[in-house]
Amino acid sequence: MRAILLMALVVLLALAPSPAHAGDEDRLRNAYRRAKGAEERVKVVRDLGTLESDRSAAMLDKIAGDDPDGWVRKSAVAALGTSKSERATDHLLDLLVAGGPPSWREAVVRAVAARPDGRKRLLLAIDDAGLTGPVRALLVGSLGYLPDPVTLHRLYLLARDDRFLVRTEALRALGRRPDSVDDLPPVLVHALKNRGDVATLLTVLDLIRARPDAVYLPTLRKMPPARDPRVGPAITHTIETIGMAEWERKKRAAEDDGYAPPPRPKKPTPRPRYDLVFAFDATGSMRGSATRMRRKIEQRLKDLGPEVADVRVGLVVFRQVRKGVNWKSPDFVPLTHDLSTIRTFLANFDQKYPADSQGAAIFHGLHLGLDRMAWRADATREFLLYCDTGCHEAGPCRRVVTRHADEVRIRFWWRGATPHDHIAKLAALAGEPVITE
Repeated sequence: MRAILLMALVVLLALAPSPAHAGDEDRLRNAYRRAKGAEERVKVVRDLGTLESDRSAAMLDKIAGDDPDGWVRKSAVAALGTSKSERATDHLLDLLVAGGPPSWREAVVRAVAARPDGRKRLLLAIDDAGLTGPVRALLVGSLGYLPDPVTLHRLYLLARDDRFLVRTEALRALGRRPDSVDDLPPVLVHALKNRGDVATLLTVLDLIRARPDAVYLPTLRKMPPARDPRVGPAITHTIETIGMAEWERKKRAAEDDGYAPPPRPKKPTPRPRYDLVFAFDATGSMRGSATRMRRKIEQRLKDLGPEVADVRVGLVVFRQVRKGVNWKSPDFVPLTHDLSTIRTFLANFDQKYPADSQGAAIFHGLHLGLDRMAWRADATREFLLYCDTGCHEAGPCRRVVTRHADEVRIRFWWRGATPHDHIAKLAALAGEPVITE
């Protein structure tokens, strides 16, 4: 009987979770706090990735969101991808929805794909009826980093979706995938024939210029004139790009066969691309800010000149600290080619919110304008924030600015003569002087 009890005790001890995990977590947490440099913190992060507890996964999630060093943050993401915790996939999806620069989203998506249930959970998340349009578009765009037949087929279906944000992000994701070279032309020809909105049409033309093929020429030459002044130059530029690519192909063939190359066509003029996001404080002390922002946007578009045919503009309005701004707020306009949407929003904006003693939610303006916007990797990116108060969440504000300072030109516009110390420090992180009135 005693032998049976001893065997049962041995089995229970073997099945029970190791109590050393809690001690390991505390030890690694203290080691992370005491680490003197990024290299030491990365070693701690990798050790955390070997633990199986949900607590270690939560620690990695916090490090991935808060650490000031990009190498450490991406190491935490990679550790979540290999973690044995069942909650690791949840943390990765939360990081993906939070947004960030394209290189950051790619690192998070690859970590999700490394999870046993990652791809399935990501596809299910896209179908979640509770998601807002911009968040769903972020998840759809992430499929462009997963090279497998299942996600490729899903992108082809989403490229014909009725929702324009989903449709345009699916098309851009297809353009990033090398395995879509053979099957993408029919999808783009279908999109050209159906025309649709201006944003989708300009996205399709961008993809064609990235992979020029003569199969698009008949459709492009038959397209009727468009009302939007940006469409005509974009179509002409696309036809010229295809012509140059065809000439290069014929030239190589002629050189291989010993013939004289054909005459060189007109070289297409490169047209720069811009993504501009404007955020402004709409508390009572900033009454009239919508009118000033409308003038600022018009002046910036005028400065770019008519030669810039591909410009997208986004808008974020943030209010009191207590109220904040969430993703479902109507005071948010995603990056769009349709500039009339921006003008109509600002013209009809009714600033009827009273002043708040706690000030404006600067962090929400930075987070929505930088993390959540669907920036294009090949566009010149600019962000301008207009306010008259400091940042009440200084740490999170600094982290958002630090994440994007290398890829986005971040500027601050202060209403008054002397900016608040918080705003001055954020502008110094971004490497730009504060604009004052």
